[in-house]
Amino acid sequence: MRQINDIIDLFKINIIKTLKDENLYFNIDFDVTIPEDSSFGDISTNVSLKLSSYLKKFPREIAEIIIKKLDKSSLYVNRIEIAGPGFINFYLDDNWIIKIGSMILKNGIDILKKDSSENYLLHLVLNASLNENDINRASAYANALLNILRLKGNRVCLADTIEKEKSLNLDNFGHIINIFPYGHLKNLCYNTKGETVEVGSISLDDSRKRLNENIKDLIGEKRFNFWALSKTVKRDISIPLGSALINNTDNPYFFVSYVYERANNINYILEKEGYKIGSNLKDMSFNLAEGKKIIFEILNFEKVIDEAIKFKEPYKLFNYLYNLCAQFYEYNRKLFIREFEEKDILGNMFILNVIKVFVSKTLDVLTDKVFDI
Repeated sequence: MRQINDIIDLFKINIIKTLKDENLYFNIDFDVTIPEDSSFGDISTNVSLKLSSYLKKFPREIAEIIIKKLDKSSLYVNRIEIAGPGFINFYLDDNWIIKIGSMILKNGIDILKKDSSENYLLHLVLNASLNENDINRASAYANALLNILRLKGNRVCLADTIEKEKSLNLDNFGHIINIFPYGHLKNLCYNTKGETVEVGSISLDDSRKRLNENIKDLIGEKRFNFWALSKTVKRDISIPLGSALINNTDNPYFFVSYVYERANNINYILEKEGYKIGSNLKDMSFNLAEGKKIIFEILNFEKVIDEAIKFKEPYKLFNYLYNLCAQFYEYNRKLFIREFEEKDILGNMFILNVIKVFVSKTLDVLTDKVFDI
């Protein structure tokens, strides 16, 4: 499998085949989704509710037929449940840890359906007379949005001067987004097309006064860029001086980057001791539900990216990554790896390797100029 959407398609294709085999099929749209709440399964569908009026049957009755007749051998599910009025919830088995993990290890986060391919112009409207911290926050926002848009296959141009924008043919862009620090420079937008995004201010605070230092120079570009996305775009950000300068979990960049370092260090030590990460379920087992939950959480990545694009809000990806890392801390508390059997050690090494790759690549999207401009 190459994309998250391939997993959705696998379930949808099998459901349609079952409906056709049982003479229950109508050419209707139905959803196969990744529930936000894992108590509703890892995969869920509303197909029974959609078919109810066509078949003149109760949704739960249709769901029971589907579950009974569905070819479960290719879906690798632990169990299937009917919920509420007739939703069908699938709980995936450990084979999917391997499938999802291998997809990440092979492709990084290049696992999204690239069906957009639209042209975007991001016009970063800046002026040297502005507060340099606010300029840097607007730039961090623009670069993160550019990276997110390109993850879905969109073509994006970033213009950071009026002169550069004037040199472009605006008719070539289906989307034009003018980005500037809040309350400034609307009159400097060369084009009269597109939408406007005003980026809130960012400052250092030592609890007694607001400081005027260049924050990016003080704490480093990657840390600054990540912190600059830690709230929704219009909200102002005040960074506590102590948290900015000290590596602790109050610092969001450290909170996330530690996950990479921890996963990398555990595997490095174990590999030195002769343990070798496999890629086959028969060679390993997954004894911690917290670790498996993180892998299944990756299935929500596409939904998060789609929402970040829809709302022009990289914070949605920041929040997703931060919460995924919070789950890692829960996992880490139970990772007494020296007490595990060998197959469990290898299984957790596999999970840690996937987490390491996924976290580092996603962090790069938010903090680096991943794509050439």
